[in-house]
Amino acid sequence: MSLNFTFPIQLFIAMTYCTYVVQENVPGGEYVAEGVPLILGLLISLFFLIKVLNSKAKVKFKPLLITYLLYFFYILVTTISYIIIEGHSPFRLLFMYQYFPMFTVILMLGNNHIFHINKQLIFITVGFFASLSAIYGILQFLGFEPGVPVDINRARGLSRSTLNYSSLMFLGFVAATMISKKSISGIFSIIIFAGVIASQGRGGLFATIIFFLLYTFFSNFKIGNLLFITGFMASLILAAFTFLPEENLENFEILFERLSVAADTYDPSNAQRVYSYALFLEEFRFFGLGAGITGPAAERFQPGTGYESFLLQIIVQGGLLGLLILLGIWTVLFFKLSFEKTELFSYLSALFFMMMVQQTLETPTVNIMAWLLLIVLVASDSNDYQEKNIDKKEFLPMWLQVLGIRKNAS
Repeated sequence: MSLNFTFPIQLFIAMTYCTYVVQENVPGGEYVAEGVPLILGLLISLFFLIKVLNSKAKVKFKPLLITYLLYFFYILVTTISYIIIEGHSPFRLLFMYQYFPMFTVILMLGNNHIFHINKQLIFITVGFFASLSAIYGILQFLGFEPGVPVDINRARGLSRSTLNYSSLMFLGFVAATMISKKSISGIFSIIIFAGVIASQGRGGLFATIIFFLLYTFFSNFKIGNLLFITGFMASLILAAFTFLPEENLENFEILFERLSVAADTYDPSNAQRVYSYALFLEEFRFFGLGAGITGPAAERFQPGTGYESFLLQIIVQGGLLGLLILLGIWTVLFFKLSFEKTELFSYLSALFFMMMVQQTLETPTVNIMAWLLLIVLVASDSNDYQEKNIDKKEFLPMWLQVLGIRKNAS
């Protein structure tokens, strides 16, 4: 990947983590805050996809690619059918963006050398802006007013909502952990983890903990690292209770209460979720409703559902048929990538958990950020890239291979 393309990625990261700042200071408000990063993210994804298709490397998982291509057209045709027959908004087609990045990931399987990205620069950029947003979130959590209002008594950092902020903190923590310079990685990781706590978002918090535990245990495990971070966070909480006035500690009580009832189905908020899941089961069907029918962003154009789980929303869009196809694809991707790198296994495990309990991947910025981080983790690092390590055997461009065209024997 050319280093000239690094700046658009950094701009996308900055706007993604500072959506509230963009919304309040740029004409166009929330549409610019979410729309511009979405366009940037799609252009970046398109660049990745074109680069893969034009490369002369072998398609390693052609059946998987064809299966996903059929799934993509199934969702597209279903969406268009509802637009024509039911009179739904044509803007539903905008939400097909969710399905593009997986093409790149599938084509990159076994061909990660195609991309030699300055991964450390990307990780540091994500870590920096995540830490900046986390600092605002921590101040909000502690009862201060750093210039960004809280979202229903919950911190949101520099994001437009608490749920977005919670998910972005998880992604920021993953990136910060990957920074090779330990001092920078440690500082960013601690700040961001405190920011995750400040969000009071249980999905993002538990996903961060799952990633940290898996990555710690399956990589270079050192009990000292685990004890240090645990002790440091405990010390910060103790210092807050010691030196801050009581009115600044109210959010701790809310946080402890939210964590204590996380698995309590009798809790009112959890009971509402259980009820929405029960309604979903009553509406469950073999064929789905297509894209752009779930999540808060889509509901601006077409009345849809409110399921608080991205996994359930995927089922609504694709139905039982789509679920079976997508589960098969995800399973292959998970095992293939997990055997390559510990960080991929840890990231995907935590991401899948968050997908089950939160709907924030329906938000354009969070969705593209999650895929971008996966692509960067899969790619090779430009600092380690050596031309001599690449297989010199030349194939047709991938797009010709996908069409089944063979190279003429000579």
